[in-house]
Amino acid sequence: MNNNNLKQRIAAASKLVDRGVTMKEAAEVMQVTYNQLNVYRKENETVSRRNVFTVAERIDAVRRMINGESPQVIAEDIGAARKSLYRWKEQHDAGILTLSNAVAVRSVPPVKPEPVEQYVIDGQSFGSIEECKKYAVEKLGGITLTRTVTETIKL
Repeated sequence: MNNNNLKQRIAAASKLVDRGVTMKEAAEVMQVTYNQLNVYRKENETVSRRNVFTVAERIDAVRRMINGESPQVIAEDIGAARKSLYRWKEQHDAGILTLSNAVAVRSVPPVKPEPVEQYVIDGQSFGSIEECKKYAVEKLGGITLTRTVTETIKL
């Protein structure tokens, strides 16, 4: 009976930790040792670890920290190490961790569109060299043409 009571207290302490209480506090409240609680949590760990978090996920975790949520709760919630949260916060505070610095990750490489030739005289665009020459001769009495190619790449 006493052994079952101990297991129940350890399980209850683990639930407290899941809710944001530190392991030390949970162990004291439930009258179990820190080591017993730690062993129980490692044996019953079912959360799979992720190695990669998107920039948006990292920023969201940092915002939760800034709003006062416990780093331990956030770390357990998203499956990250608490140390990672602090590193992300440092990067965020330094202006390194921003969505504008994010690199898009795609499973399919982007299709590179064909270069589009465009001719411009006095702000007016022409689709072909012939149209451009005709305009230059008719309206301007002749002009030196410079060919430029603009490539648009979608990411």
